[in-house]
Amino acid sequence: EFARNIWAYRSPIWMVFQRRLGATFRGSVLGMAWAIILPIVPISVYLFLRLVLTERGASELHPAVYVSVGATIWYILAGAVRCPVAGATVHRATLVRSRFPLGGAALIEFAGEIVDTLIRAAFALPFIFWLADVSVVGALLFFPLLVIAVMFALSIGIFLSIWRLVVPDLVNIMDIALRYLIFLSLVIFPLPAAEWAEWLALLNPFAVFVDNLRSILIAGTFSNGYAFATLAALSVALFFGACYFLQVSESRIRGFL
Repeated sequence: EFARNIWAYRSPIWMVFQRRLGATFRGSVLGMAWAIILPIVPISVYLFLRLVLTERGASELHPAVYVSVGATIWYILAGAVRCPVAGATVHRATLVRSRFPLGGAALIEFAGEIVDTLIRAAFALPFIFWLADVSVVGALLFFPLLVIAVMFALSIGIFLSIWRLVVPDLVNIMDIALRYLIFLSLVIFPLPAAEWAEWLALLNPFAVFVDNLRSILIAGTFSNGYAFATLAALSVALFFGACYFLQVSESRIRGFL
């Protein structure tokens, strides 16, 4: 029923997404070029940080590969967390005036994240092909496994979008947490070789996803298969639970918008 409601509004969702994408940089000098420049700026900053200010470890992936792949994965996961919250905020007027589904509003924002991710992936591809030996099997497995990781992030975002109606400060807390988590999720730097760091990486779902997805893409193997399998099973269950909860409570949620 959740999917059917979104499918029924597929045309309005597509129209709103196109209008939003076109209006974002309308009137600026560079226009749509900003849509290409802005998504890759953070990755270029982190690359500069790794390549210029830190030394490369003997057994590490090349820093350019490590950062570009890790950051591309991180930003789509972080974006998936933010999208349900942003959808309910940005499209509030539409949600109040019509029966436009909450899931549709989140999907519009997530579609923008997909566009940004494709741009970041295009930026990362030269580093991957020039500086790493990509596993063919790993490349084929990467995309369905990434979908599972995105399901986890979307689930967190859906629950946060509901809870923020009761606790508005949750949005700011989420943004602060994500800003710090990028440094603890094996995106830019490996964590120190210490027991506390190993436990931190194991208990941080984003670190598990980023490290394993990067490893499966480049080496064709999981860095920690048991942790990934456990988290993947949880992600699927959590995603369907979040969609069900949003569907049955949507009418009540609209009363708080």
